[in-house]
Amino acid sequence: MTSGPSPNALDAFSRACVEAIGAEAAARQHTADSFCKCNRVLERVAHLSGLMTPELMAWLRDESMDPGDREISFYERFVSLVRRGVHVEGQGNFGEPDDSPPAHPKFVECRLTERGVQQLKAQRSQPWRFS
Repeated sequence: MTSGPSPNALDAFSRACVEAIGAEAAARQHTADSFCKCNRVLERVAHLSGLMTPELMAWLRDESMDPGDREISFYERFVSLVRRGVHVEGQGNFGEPDDSPPAHPKFVECRLTERGVQQLKAQRSQPWRFS
């Protein structure tokens, strides 16, 4: 029996999200369970995962831009992680499945749950890379 979550228990995108939230909170000198703006977290996720494009960067910073399919898909993956609420919880309008769309990432916040903090500690004790 293991004492904590395995860093490989989550898919690579989810691990990148957990790491990005922890890094964003640390950069602001807050604890890992403090709320952070999602657009800043998603910039870190995109850089960690190698998914950053000029279009994604522009959309994350400017809510008046229309997102393309890649930006929508990227954000939907993150929103799905938040809606599950296991490792990441949100604050603000993350929409409803099959109903209203979520607000732009600039206007919502996220933080790690207790289980997310444990996952972050496990990831940092065993190096991993996005694949």
